[in-house]
Amino acid sequence: MIATNGLGGNNVYPNVQYYDDDCGAGEFISWPSCKECPAGKFNNENGAQVACKDCAAGLYNNQVGQDAAADCKACAVGLYNDQTGQGAATGCKECGTGKYLDQQAQTAESGCKSCGVGKFQDATGQDAEGDCKSCAEGTYQDTAAQAACIACPVGKYQTATEQVVSTSLGLSYSKSTPASQRFTTLSMTYIAPEHDALKGKNVISTKGAIHYLTKEEIDKHTDYLKNRLVSNRDYFLLILGGPTKHYKYSEQNIQIILNLFNDLVNKNNLQGIVIPSMRTPKNIIELSKIKLEHNSLVIETIDKKAYLSALSLAKYICVTCDSTSMISEAALTGKPIYFADIPTNKNDQRIRKFRELFSELNIIKKLDNSLENWNYQKLDETNRVASIIKQKINS
Repeated sequence: MIATNGLGGNNVYPNVQYYDDDCGAGEFISWPSCKECPAGKFNNENGAQVACKDCAAGLYNNQVGQDAAADCKACAVGLYNDQTGQGAATGCKECGTGKYLDQQAQTAESGCKSCGVGKFQDATGQDAEGDCKSCAEGTYQDTAAQAACIACPVGKYQTATEQVVSTSLGLSYSKSTPASQRFTTLSMTYIAPEHDALKGKNVISTKGAIHYLTKEEIDKHTDYLKNRLVSNRDYFLLILGGPTKHYKYSEQNIQIILNLFNDLVNKNNLQGIVIPSMRTPKNIIELSKIKLEHNSLVIETIDKKAYLSALSLAKYICVTCDSTSMISEAALTGKPIYFADIPTNKNDQRIRKFRELFSELNIIKKLDNSLENWNYQKLDETNRVASIIKQKINS
């Protein structure tokens, strides 16, 4: 474009500037010529445009002279941008610790998603839920979006990963017991699952994992799922764990379990309920929805009330073999429990010992192509161990 100070060279209005031509797309008028739109902006129109348009929030553009909104680039996963007109990728900001962002072109920090309870993230700019780290044994985290886990306090313990509470033994002392004696008595007592094979004078062995569930809490939430279920059927509950160093949660491995579960639901005129854990990958939840969409209710998020309700309503329970904790929790119900086998990555001798013990107690059986009913004594190890420790302290 060329700018003059008159029409056809006539200097009729010497203080007015006229334009003999228009700027093209990607340009704007800046006397005495057209200039390219700067980085962070674009212009998709020809003509006498006096300004370029900003790239929207969630986007940036590090090139000059851009002529379309499509030239603005999305901030990558793990990043967001809450301002318009950003001229570099550095305008995209990282989600903070305890969070992740698995979508592009996000426009606000509120789009960052929180790592769930039982997990943490100590790095910024993470782009997947799988980047959230599990709280280790001896720690817990009961709040989402945290950068670290909390160590179990004195008088409490935790034998599993991804826990949201530290397990209390419900200890009580007489008023006359000095605090120093209370701590000494507790510190000399060790609690370990029987399948860990820890022996000693001051070792209390438990059958399975200590957990925080109670029968009263399960019964309290019975009705939570009722309006989402068919009322005239019995229910078969499938509880999904997640990948560990021992077990690979490939879609191929889990599909075998889902197919068998689905066949049993159909053959026995049941309705299925699928409950994920905090370790269950998203793709496994999606696979469950696809494979079981016609006859099962698949809970897609971590919902403790749904978990408790399903334990209360189910006639049969199946738990993937990777989780000793969830099998131990299900044993509180006294209902038939099946374990769904998964090929191992490495030696799982400790977990196999757990299953052998629970099989001897008639609590679990391996999932196959038929269902049966059986009875066993409900397992409530938390209260049993608490009673033993109370006796030790008060004796």
